[in-house]
Amino acid sequence: MKNEKRGGEITMVPVEKRILIKAASMYYLDHMKQSEIARRMGVDRTTVSKYLKKAMNNGIVKQVPQEGDEQRHRQD
Repeated sequence: MKNEKRGGEITMVPVEKRILIKAASMYYLDHMKQSEIARRMGVDRTTVSKYLKKAMNNGIVKQVPQEGDEQRHRQD
């Protein structure tokens, strides 16, 4: 997957973005294991891990604190 650089800003090629969205939706919405996603996409599990990290870094996925998270972290 290749990123294009425009005016100092990195943009994703549409195909790459679709791949990241697909991997992220299978993981976060369908609750699939990375190994299952890898099998379905025909890539290594480490590649799926990279896709998920890249999806997070590019704002495709955002971590939203859920109610009660704050209290759980205080008790740890």
